[in-house]
Amino acid sequence: MDKKILFTILLLALLSSCTTTKKSSAKPSPQLIGTDEETTTTETFVTTTVPTTTSNISTSSETSTSSETSTVSTSTTSSASTSTTTKATTTKTTAATTTTTTVITTTAAPVTTEPPVTTQPTTEIPLDPSLTVMSYGLIWDCNGICNVTLPLSWQGRVHVDGSGVYCKKCWDNQQGSGLLFSINIFSSNEIIQGIGYSDYLLGMTWDGKYVFPITPTDVNYNIDYSELRNEYEDMKSNIPYILPYITCNASPNFAPMDISQYMQSDYVYNPHMDGTWGAYDDMGTRFSPFVIFDVPSRIFAFRRSLNGIMEYGAVWENRNIDSYSNASGLWGDCGLVFLDGNLYRVTYYPSAPMTMNFETLYGDNTISAYTFEYWNESKPFE
Repeated sequence: MDKKILFTILLLALLSSCTTTKKSSAKPSPQLIGTDEETTTTETFVTTTVPTTTSNISTSSETSTSSETSTVSTSTTSSASTSTTTKATTTKTTAATTTTTTVITTTAAPVTTEPPVTTQPTTEIPLDPSLTVMSYGLIWDCNGICNVTLPLSWQGRVHVDGSGVYCKKCWDNQQGSGLLFSINIFSSNEIIQGIGYSDYLLGMTWDGKYVFPITPTDVNYNIDYSELRNEYEDMKSNIPYILPYITCNASPNFAPMDISQYMQSDYVYNPHMDGTWGAYDDMGTRFSPFVIFDVPSRIFAFRRSLNGIMEYGAVWENRNIDSYSNASGLWGDCGLVFLDGNLYRVTYYPSAPMTMNFETLYGDNTISAYTFEYWNESKPFE
């Protein structure tokens, strides 16, 4: 080979080696760096902020890279009689570490705090519009017939339905149960038939009938629940303080009368007033008014004049009649007579002759204008 050509090749090789060395001394390119270890650590922190209305995700990265350059090896290249020593420099990057810290901010659902709802205290509306709350009690207008004052403590505890007053807890448990008392109206003929148990006569109506409070004689609610029993009995204990103060619109001057001592049983075994009684010491007149009693059947009749019609009513006998005695001074009335919207208290005296008087408690005084004497045991109602 021509020496010039050989020299040229060697020169080019030398120049090439110098160029490589210069490039190696420069800052190494990441693509040419040999990496012994690379570690990436990611730390995540979750922070919750309440309340907020936006959601932000912020990421911050911190990267640190350290490079160490050292001489790793020396290689000797020999060609023909010429030897060239090339010092290769390798750049070592030790533990290029990238640490990424990601902070994720999450937002909880917004919490809306509503202002407290303020309502004005309301007065309890009675279940029946005829019940009015007053400072001294609950006023019940019973169908325009009478006015009843119920205890104020019954507010929210009483249920009124028609003419009946009920324990509300019992009613709510079973509709129709828990009757404390009811206001009832009876004619004279209906009283003859029997009206049920009543302690009081409250008054009279415009059309000549009688107003009674009827109280149940049997339990009328579910006794399996002590709560109902206690509530009912507590309210029932107030009834004796209610009935004496009821006023009837048609007879405002009549005070409710205790009638518990008078019998309205189906049969009186020893009727004291049975028979016909005529006007006493009135034998010279053409016709004497008379009265007739059939106590076991509760029937009373009165005829005012010769051409008058027989008026029929009801009679109840006093339970204490057997204990009356003129000698002991324990004499009292013998019974009550209900006649055409009037009320009489009757007393007989077992003397000779046996006589009878009527006291008008309400209504017409005609029958009270006479003293009657006993005629006979017959009962001619026609």
